[in-house]
Amino acid sequence: MQYLTLEAAAAHCGSDSLVVRGRDRVSLGSFFHQLHHRHFDCNYGNGEVPWDKWLGTWHDGTEEGMRGIRRRRERKWSGAQ
Repeated sequence: MQYLTLEAAAAHCGSDSLVVRGRDRVSLGSFFHQLHHRHFDCNYGNGEVPWDKWLGTWHDGTEEGMRGIRRRRERKWSGAQ
């Protein structure tokens, strides 16, 4: 229970790591997960298991990834599958 609670807090802190004296000391959240919260319709899983790539919900933070998000939204709102 402690792990689940602390891991969830770290994953949602908005930072990839805790930096002390200019070096990453503790791995925290992930850019992958932050994109999920920013765009809400991508990156449902995690970076280690490629479910999002297989299901078309992957966003890697690039402009091409953003175009993919926009295309999916347009299809969704137009009723097309």
